Amino acid sequence: MSSPVDKARLKVPNGGPQPSPETKVETVEDVIVVLTQAFCPNGHDMIEGSSVAFDGNPGISLLVSDGHVDDIVVCSPVHGDHRKAHSHAFRVGSRLDLKCPTCGVELDVLLPCSCGKGELVNLYLTKDLTEGQVAAVCNVWGCPRSRVIDNWQIISQFVDSEEEEEG
Repeated sequence: MSSPVDKARLKVPNGGPQPSPETKVETVEDVIVVLTQAFCPNGHDMIEGSSVAFDGNPGISLLVSDGHVDDIVVCSPVHGDHRKAHSHAFRVGSRLDLKCPTCGVELDVLLPCSCGKGELVNLYLTKDLTEGQVAAVCNVWGCPRSRVIDNWQIISQFVDSEEEEEG
């Protein structure tokens, strides 16, 4: 069985920028980036207390809405791993509102996504909510583009040219 993580594209190069300790981003074998905390704009940790785990790592819980259906979606905390746990499969290509499941605040926009359909939204890596320390995910269902930024440097990025339907 093949791994859902694209290790060829997902790297923290030897001698390259390493995650700062306060972000609690973990690197495993210098290739896999695992988020262990992710905060909303109001400071709620969207990983802490997650009841869904991916390979033993608690997932990132998001309140997701397409304007008609709201659902809690739990995403893998492993950067580049597109697995999700959810009860509703949104239409691939749908632009969604991503919110904190605790307080309902919309996640802050970092910048337009290179998919041309959505925006990368911030999952802050520290409680001080610094834009230079974020994991950013696209708000379009099925878009795999994301990045992890620490100390204003991209330490990991996942870009895929093809959207895949996820169910």
